[in-house]
Amino acid sequence: MAITRFPTGSAGIIVEHSYCLDKSRHRSEEHVSIYIPEQVDPLCDRLMTARARCDGMLRCIVQENEKKQNELSMHIEEGNIFLLAARKIGKDWVISAQPRAPERAALARLRSHSGGVFTCVRQCTLATAVARSSAVGVPVTLQIEHMVDQGSDDLPELNAMMVAVPYMASSDVSDESSPSSELECSSTELAKQLRIANDTPNAMPRRGSVVLETKRPKWNSQDELYELPFHGRANRASERNLQLTVLDGRQGTDGKTVLLHGKLDERLFALDFAYPLSPLHAFAICCSTFSW
Repeated sequence: MAITRFPTGSAGIIVEHSYCLDKSRHRSEEHVSIYIPEQVDPLCDRLMTARARCDGMLRCIVQENEKKQNELSMHIEEGNIFLLAARKIGKDWVISAQPRAPERAALARLRSHSGGVFTCVRQCTLATAVARSSAVGVPVTLQIEHMVDQGSDDLPELNAMMVAVPYMASSDVSDESSPSSELECSSTELAKQLRIANDTPNAMPRRGSVVLETKRPKWNSQDELYELPFHGRANRASERNLQLTVLDGRQGTDGKTVLLHGKLDERLFALDFAYPLSPLHAFAICCSTFSW
């Protein structure tokens, strides 16, 4: 069966009738044509789709490659099920659904920009845009901004981040299976949401986007260190240890951790995440911390 890709339009199945004439009789046959648009990638869509609210936190681990620097793999902890792999090329991280996959087979790319900004885009969309000399305006699935946080002048600085994802936060908490409205949107829109969250902490996020921020640890003046419970998911001190919470304009940060990233061993990290994040979101956030 031949599969034809078209640059525009929606995927669909069309049932057609074809007729042929042989020496003995006229025969009617039915066949199916599958039209797959150029940018359709069901696997990438699945990995970009947020985890359901009712499923809670998914406990994963991220392993650094001992032999090759700047190579990571992500597994579901229970059963050690492989999810994603990443390899750093230049300043960017190329993310794929197969270990050691070539760049052309990648699902997504975490692009590094100036000022500690990162955007995650589909690799096929980016490649098409670059081929057309128009990489500006490529839809993104999340935007990350790194920053330095300091409670007061006499306290040590902390690595921090804010993240915007293009999901519609449902007000109906009983609708646990509510699907995300969009997998991608413009980086301009997500950057705007992060700017608003920075400038006006009590502002309500716009419909269609969710903003996350780093959970602030408490300063222990007696031991002169920051403290934040990781519930056994961080065995070693690291500048990459962090937790993210959802910003709610009505109440500020709602306090519920939706991502936990903690160092377990020399080359091993815990990476636990929940709604509104997807496996690709969580892994991209993890990759971005390697710039700290």
